[in-house]
Amino acid sequence: MSALSNVPRDRAIPHWLAGADGRQTFAWTHLPATRPRRRTGIQIVAPVGPEYLHSHRAVRHLARVLARLGFVTVRHDHEGMANSTGDLRDAETWAHWDESCELAHQHLRAVPGVDEVVVVALRSGSLVAQRLMARHQLSAVVHWFPYLKGSVFVRDLALIDSMLDLPAPDGPFIEAGGYPLHERTHAALRDCDLLAGPLPLARRALIVNDAALPVNDRLRMRLDEAGIAAVRMEQPGLGEMMRQAELMQVPGECVAAVSHWLDEAFPATTPAHELPPVRAELDSAAFRERPFAIAGPRPMLGLLTESLTPDSDAPLLVLLNAGAAHHVGPNRLHVDLARAVAAKGISSLRLDISNLGESAEGLSPAEHHPYAPTAAADVTTSLAELTRTTAYARFVLCGLCSGAHNSFQGALAAPPGQVAGLVLLNPLTFYWRSGDDVLNPEGARVEQNAAQFGASSRDPRKWLRLLTEPRRLARVGLSAGAIAWARAATAARALAQSMRLGLMTPLERDLRRLLDSGVWISLLTAQSEPGYAAMRASAGRLLSATHRAGHVCVEILPETDHTFTAYASRQDLIRRITAQLSGPHT
Repeated sequence: MSALSNVPRDRAIPHWLAGADGRQTFAWTHLPATRPRRRTGIQIVAPVGPEYLHSHRAVRHLARVLARLGFVTVRHDHEGMANSTGDLRDAETWAHWDESCELAHQHLRAVPGVDEVVVVALRSGSLVAQRLMARHQLSAVVHWFPYLKGSVFVRDLALIDSMLDLPAPDGPFIEAGGYPLHERTHAALRDCDLLAGPLPLARRALIVNDAALPVNDRLRMRLDEAGIAAVRMEQPGLGEMMRQAELMQVPGECVAAVSHWLDEAFPATTPAHELPPVRAELDSAAFRERPFAIAGPRPMLGLLTESLTPDSDAPLLVLLNAGAAHHVGPNRLHVDLARAVAAKGISSLRLDISNLGESAEGLSPAEHHPYAPTAAADVTTSLAELTRTTAYARFVLCGLCSGAHNSFQGALAAPPGQVAGLVLLNPLTFYWRSGDDVLNPEGARVEQNAAQFGASSRDPRKWLRLLTEPRRLARVGLSAGAIAWARAATAARALAQSMRLGLMTPLERDLRRLLDSGVWISLLTAQSEPGYAAMRASAGRLLSATHRAGHVCVEILPETDHTFTAYASRQDLIRRITAQLSGPHT
């Protein structure tokens, strides 16, 4: 069962909500495009921390389904996260999260035709929204796979840090899976308890538990005892929804069940809804930010960050999706980068290509693919629209992982002179082939396997297992043969080149084509990245020569994980990119 097939495009309006002391909460208001329109508005409170990025796609689709059913639906980015202002390391983050929830709530109540509100909170969103639910009269609350105790959530954050082996940040913070939190925020989260804390002011409640876990009826019983008519249901999909973006799946059955319950519980209608005045731009001391829509057969949306002290000679930086994450980037990397370079006079667009993030329409894995065959065309369409409707005519394309691939292919497809430069971060491949593993494409697989093979060959315990398991020995032999064959082919190409036979790899050919057209290239990668080893194998001589000549800049980064989860590694990366963009080639 799924309520998500063929969902029409609702009237989704991006905007900011003004808080105290200049704080701005980014929000989406989904207005129903068709009748009947409901008297009930829905406020969705997303999780905080790593689950925010993982669940973004599911939260967006729930909002769109509810809008199709006639509910005005509001979702927002918490203060210090995604497109909102602020810094999670702020000691007052807990209060600022509550303010963001309050701003979204008041905005929803101000929509003409909305007479009552339901709060839908996902995972840790139930902890963050507990105070909001306790101070406003609500028609219902929906706890969607909730954390019942903040102490369990804090424990899970610590477990993530341990698994990722993240270093402790300087100061009174925890890394929290790449979303650094002040120790006061950490303590406030730990003290939250849905089973003992303040009760919601609601007539009814829906509790959606994970069907893969034992039945837990404690929250329903507590709400029932308080006179709140509570319904509990077990639904599948939590594990699939919380995978990394490239692998996550929207839990269609669960979304259908939640939307059906709301549809049945709140049938009352209103003649119309109109959006009250909203802030279409974010203004700060260093930049102005606004949504930028790109029309066409494959509509796209991005956030344009324009410096208030622009360098007239600087190209516009275009940030493409990292993997399948939406335009904010992993751990908010793209937002922090865009706002940092704006202070240096460089404007930017963080873009969702047509099948990802806020631009996506479909739900199948093919439609949510980070290496979409339409990516290069999406890049050229976006650059053409920027050239047509703004003052920008020269661009630097920047991307991490698949974003590097799509930047490279977009530059090859763009008209000569339009792309001034490329900033490529931890690329795995430059030539995606249908059937490749999304997380380990063929271009990087040989080097990654070779690295793993080399590490295993130095472990006596692995040799003992091989001697006692003949089948494993045969598989290792085949793998070693494949690695040897691939490396022999690379060596043959290098020999032919040294003998002046003119044999070039596709990467060498395309790099030369870009360099000859005036595109400067900056490659920032950790030495352990398999894509870097693959690139050296296929174009090492050219990279070395062009690096010495100053046409290609290769920076080897301190060891970090693939997506720069640690706060310090992201800040280091942002400083390096800013220096590259401020260099003489721009």
